[in-house]
Amino acid sequence: MQADYIFHGARIRILAEGDLAESQARALLPGVREQSFEEPDSIFQLQSQKSLLSLEHDHHMLLPNHDPEFVRQFLLARLHESIAQHAKAHLIFRAGVVAWQGKAWVFPGPRLSGTTRLVEALCQRGAIRYSDRLAIFDDALNVLPYHGDALADQTSPGASVELVAWLPYQPGKPLHYSPQTAGQCALEMLRIIAGGQSLLPQAMAALSSICENAKIFKGTRADADSCAKALALELQRATGDA
Repeated sequence: MQADYIFHGARIRILAEGDLAESQARALLPGVREQSFEEPDSIFQLQSQKSLLSLEHDHHMLLPNHDPEFVRQFLLARLHESIAQHAKAHLIFRAGVVAWQGKAWVFPGPRLSGTTRLVEALCQRGAIRYSDRLAIFDDALNVLPYHGDALADQTSPGASVELVAWLPYQPGKPLHYSPQTAGQCALEMLRIIAGGQSLLPQAMAALSSICENAKIFKGTRADADSCAKALALELQRATGDA
């Protein structure tokens, strides 16, 4: 099996050998349209051997003969990394994102900073989940939905950014945050931007534009639920909805 896909401009090729490998590859990409191209940016290959799977990336062995579910999760994570690295037309950095009353709230942060749990807590309070992995911006600097549990065609409209909050999880720390300037926020975003985009002259201008039109907080938090409640109240007060 060979299948070619384009996600936000990144050309991904998936090869699968054997029934188990093919079934895992198709389950990872339900309903995604295949697209034609000659040269991929990234190649992933799954191979079956009895009840185990092996995974190669760009012809380098990553996982020889492992449990299929472990390989699937590992492959999914590597796919997201490749999309972030090779996306052609969009600004991308690692963040959790929700939509609240039609506006995007963006929570930048590295892995293990607690963005997934914070996104979940906000969704329980009525927010719409956009992503717990990547903030992906279109040419108008709106955030696009990016659902990471299983890759799918991204066809939903984007949302303009209302809030950028740097709130890494720190056990035992009370919720504490203060305003941050647009310039400080843009510089910090530049450090976590994906691939080589930070070298592009337009990247800083785009980040500055995003930050200038948003409320910006920076601090720490422990409990995601209390943080979600506090952020909702803060934004309601700011917009006069309380």
